Amino acid sequence: MFAAPSFAAACLFLLAMTPVCLWVAATDLRDMKIRNVAVYTTAGIFVFLGLAVLPPEVWAWRWVNFAVVLAIGFALFAFAGFGAGDVKFVSVAALFVSHEPGQISLAMICLSVGLLAGLGVHQLLKRLPALTRATSGWRSWTAKRTPAGVGLALALWIYLALAVLAAA
Repeated sequence: MFAAPSFAAACLFLLAMTPVCLWVAATDLRDMKIRNVAVYTTAGIFVFLGLAVLPPEVWAWRWVNFAVVLAIGFALFAFAGFGAGDVKFVSVAALFVSHEPGQISLAMICLSVGLLAGLGVHQLLKRLPALTRATSGWRSWTAKRTPAGVGLALALWIYLALAVLAAA
């Protein structure tokens, strides 16, 4: 019932989501916000592409991921200060996570790696004077918080790239 996506499906998801992941990371660096249009685009890619490449029952069960992550994210937003855009993006990103054994654990590893790498990349980039001068209006260079969208987008991209490798 929870078959992993084919090689073609994995490649299509990765190709469709790569520019969105770059867009999410860049806008979060610039504005410290993940725009609703990026969330809608991510959901739209899953809705339409997912219906085309996944069996209908697999596609339908993926919405459980969305609901669970959204519920957890809402609590984190309300009580732990998580950003609303971060919660919405990670909720729609969860649509791409398979229910195959070990995939939820793999997604959590990708999330950990992505968030840590995003933090490291942000800390490195904001210490490059040429870059910060060229992008002087970007809010994340002076913000007290680190933009989580960089790590969340990276986590989704890593997970999708690993899906391609696993399906090859």
